Amino acid sequence: MAMVSDPRVLQFVTCHALARKGRLKELRAVLRKIIEEEGSGSALSLCEILWNNFREWDDSYVVWDMLANVYSRSEMIHDALFVLGKMNELNCQASNSTYNSLMQSRLQEAVAFFQEMKGKEFWPCLVMFNTLISGFCNMGFVDVAKSFLSMMLKCGLFPDRYSYNTLIHGLCVAGFVEEALEFSDDMERNRIQPDVITYNILLNGFCILGLMDEAWKVVRRMLLNGLCPDLVTFTILISGHCQNGNIEEGLKIRKEMISRGFQLSIITYSVLLSSLCKRGEVSKAEQLLDEMGAIGLDPDLIVYCILIHGYCKKGEIERAVRVYASMCSKKIMPNNAHGAILSGLCKKGMVSHARRYLDNLIENGLVVDIVLYNIMIDGYVKMADIYEAIGLYDQAIKAGVAPSIITYNSLIYGLCKSGELNNVKTLLRTLELHGFVPNAITYAIVMDTYCRERNIDAMIELFNEMDAKAITPNVITYSIVIKGLCKQGMLQKSLNILKDMYTKGLVADQITYNTLIHGFCVERNMGAERLLDILMEMSIGLSKVAYGTVIKAQCVKGSVHKAAILFDKMICKEDECLRDNDMLWRWARMITEWINTLTGRPSGIWITLCTLR
Repeated sequence: MAMVSDPRVLQFVTCHALARKGRLKELRAVLRKIIEEEGSGSALSLCEILWNNFREWDDSYVVWDMLANVYSRSEMIHDALFVLGKMNELNCQASNSTYNSLMQSRLQEAVAFFQEMKGKEFWPCLVMFNTLISGFCNMGFVDVAKSFLSMMLKCGLFPDRYSYNTLIHGLCVAGFVEEALEFSDDMERNRIQPDVITYNILLNGFCILGLMDEAWKVVRRMLLNGLCPDLVTFTILISGHCQNGNIEEGLKIRKEMISRGFQLSIITYSVLLSSLCKRGEVSKAEQLLDEMGAIGLDPDLIVYCILIHGYCKKGEIERAVRVYASMCSKKIMPNNAHGAILSGLCKKGMVSHARRYLDNLIENGLVVDIVLYNIMIDGYVKMADIYEAIGLYDQAIKAGVAPSIITYNSLIYGLCKSGELNNVKTLLRTLELHGFVPNAITYAIVMDTYCRERNIDAMIELFNEMDAKAITPNVITYSIVIKGLCKQGMLQKSLNILKDMYTKGLVADQITYNTLIHGFCVERNMGAERLLDILMEMSIGLSKVAYGTVIKAQCVKGSVHKAAILFDKMICKEDECLRDNDMLWRWARMITEWINTLTGRPSGIWITLCTLR
């Protein structure tokens, strides 16, 4: 993390606290003050602070979005666009408010420009309009781009093929493929013949949406207009089929390409290799690699990474390492391959091998970031070697590698597993000293430990602390609290927690409900029967254990009739549950034997169960 003495870091800590509490007006005011102090062109340095120090913080996307918004409203458009670009790298979606603000700013610039040109008796040309259409499409403002097409016509200019292709591409990227198709029809009405580029754009639009039948219609339309599919056309089709899980069709198109004399590009091979490796068919991927070599295509960075990930996924770490060595011999040095290899080794339990690999990276002066350390620390924790995990954490700190919240959560989990709760408290203080705020996962880890130790007071104290720090509990957090309360027989309190959960807009999962049912049954509280009825009516997916728990409770209580009714309901609602559950089957035998003893005749339930069996 950057030096805490940097006032901007502390200001961003405040920003995240405000974002977490939903105090957006105050957040905007703080960011406006920062931007006024930093001035135009400050987006680079501010984004670096956010990227390096707050990337994994909860509600970080709100701060990014508001930063772009404030830049836009301050008419620092280039700064706003820079922030949006970084948000795109983080897969953060800007809000409508930010987009609208930016769009208005850009429109004002364009209108002002046209007015200035008109004042100078200069009439805009086709190239100028095409540039504007392209620019707005690239930014995702397709509606604005369409308005310039209309403005072009009002100025007495007619769109050319470039105008239409640019707009069609913009519409396809935005997901408006049908509208894009209409614009291609409009091209023909205006006697502008769509070219191969036009059809490839449309084809790609349908493929991205998974509409492969429509995609082939575009190909047929291309052929009817006397145009031949090119290398790009076939590559798009292969990519479309592979993305939709139909690798066989993709391989079939590859054969057709070869028969037509096309040489597949490295991109086409990459798409096929990626799909095969995702399905675990690494041997077929190797055959494609040989085919590449036969036609003189050398694997690039992407191909190597695909193979490394494929081998790691199958657990063939040695082969992944060999591919990596081959890559290094050709001076191709990716960082993301290291993560895949380390993760693969740790998953196979080869933690000592993974450590040697990490140490080798460090000794050779290669970039080792916190992501690689986190993989290794997590590997140690899962092997119950908390001391090695802490040692590696200390090593990262000494090397100047800033830890992340993921680092701390892994260490806290390891300490909890080892029963070292006093050290957990120390680590929580260290976490906050480094400028981090424990998140819902952090609390869930510690609360679950207290729950297992039946220290309910400590668990509830942490739960209340989350509320005090404005950290929103998730479904897992609530499930832990409910489990803890049920273990202590505090059934009413557990139901109150469930109500609180719903008031916060969270929907309980089957684990939560199963925990409640089990708690009621352990206390011999037949409210469980009513609870089960309600959940069945709500079509909640309850586990077989939940059904079995209530049935067993009825059996222990001696309520054979109620158990029989419950089985009857279960047969109607959960036939599959009975077919595959030996435990329930045994209880069914027990119930029916009781009924036989009491009534002296075979039970209808047993006959029905035998039919299902």
